[in-house]
Amino acid sequence: LRVVDVNYAKGEVGLSLRSPRPKRAPVSSLRAGQEVRGRVSALVPYGAFVDVGCKSNALLHVSRISADKVTDVSDHLEVGEWVDVRILDVDAERGTVACSMLEKKADEYLDRRRKNRMRKKKLDEVKEG
Repeated sequence: LRVVDVNYAKGEVGLSLRSPRPKRAPVSSLRAGQEVRGRVSALVPYGAFVDVGCKSNALLHVSRISADKVTDVSDHLEVGEWVDVRILDVDAERGTVACSMLEKKADEYLDRRRKNRMRKKKLDEVKEG
């Protein structure tokens, strides 16, 4: 039993049987490359959100769940499931975190492919314009 609120003017005391919620760490406490264990809090068509113990949940993009093509996130993950993830990016200003379940080499390969696609797209735009 704990006291939640005291109102002296009305002579009331608010009580609670629940234990206080633990303080959540700021997003800036995470670092890129850090490996953490988290619980899947929500599934969305483009991936999943993982509670890694910070004020914001980390986004696990569908392309970072498995090396194989993922068409339905619910085939690979369930809400409440514990997963090991690696932090890819932390944006403390916006309060966002990106994470991955893939091995580091697989992530590097995906990043290289994405950069090459972007570079090719820019070259095509320059040729057209």
